[in-house]
Amino acid sequence: MTTALQTLTNKLAERFEMGSSDNLAQTLVATAFKGQTVTPEQMTALLVVANQYELNPWTNEIYAFPVKGGGIIPIVGVDGWYAIINKHPQFDGIEFEQNAESCTCRIFRKDRQRPTVVTEYLDECKRPTDPWNKYPKRMLRHKAAIQCARVAFSLSGIYEPDEADRINEGQTVGTPQNQPAPTKNAGTGDPSNAEFETLVSTLESIAQQGIEALEQCWKNLTKEQRFIVGSNELARIKELAKQYEQGTMQDAEFTEA
Repeated sequence: MTTALQTLTNKLAERFEMGSSDNLAQTLVATAFKGQTVTPEQMTALLVVANQYELNPWTNEIYAFPVKGGGIIPIVGVDGWYAIINKHPQFDGIEFEQNAESCTCRIFRKDRQRPTVVTEYLDECKRPTDPWNKYPKRMLRHKAAIQCARVAFSLSGIYEPDEADRINEGQTVGTPQNQPAPTKNAGTGDPSNAEFETLVSTLESIAQQGIEALEQCWKNLTKEQRFIVGSNELARIKELAKQYEQGTMQDAEFTEA
C-alpha cells in the first residue's frame, strides 16, 4: 500500500472511530467497490473524495462505478450530495419550485444576500431508465439540487449517478455535442476524458500533503493516466503543493471570494 493510500485509509478509520485501519482496504473492495478489481490509484481517488467531503462509503454516499473499457470513477450518490450540502458551514436552507416541465432549486448561504438559483428542465434531463420513468419529478428535483449545489458551493470533480450512466453511454458530461474535441498532447492532456476531473481532483488533494506525497502519487499513476492529466496541470498542482508546504496556501475546500 502506498504512503498516500495508507494516510487516506487511516484518516477514514479515524473518522469512523474504527481503531485500526488494518484490512480496511479489503472491506472497501467488498462494499464500496462491490468486489471489483481495484488499483491503488482508484482506491486513492475514492478515498480522497470520501475524506474531503466526509462521505460514508458504506451507506452508498459514495461508491465506485465501473466505466466501459475498464477503470472506475468515484460516484457520489444522491444521499451523499445532500450530506455535502447540509454539512457546508455556510448552508442556510434550500427551496424547490416544481411543475410538470421544470424544477427550480434555491440554495441560501449565510454569507450571501441572494440565493443561488438553478432551473432544470424535464425534456433536457429525462432518460429512458426505470427511475426516470417511475419517478420523473423526484429525479428532476435531485438533478436541480445537485446542479444548484455545484454553483452555490463551487463543487467540481465529482459525479452523480445519472452522469455516470451518461459517461458509459459515450456522452461527455457538461460538453455540448457539437463542440469540437480539444487537442490532446502531453502538455494539455485530455480534458474530455471521463477520468480527467477525478485524477486532477485527487492530485490537488494529495498536494495538500506536500511535494513528496504528490510525486509519489504521480509515480503510481499509469502512463495513460499521466497523459490524461498532462504536464501543464501537473506543473500547476506542483505549485499548489509548494504553497501548502510553505504555509502560504490555506485549505480552500469551502472558501469562496
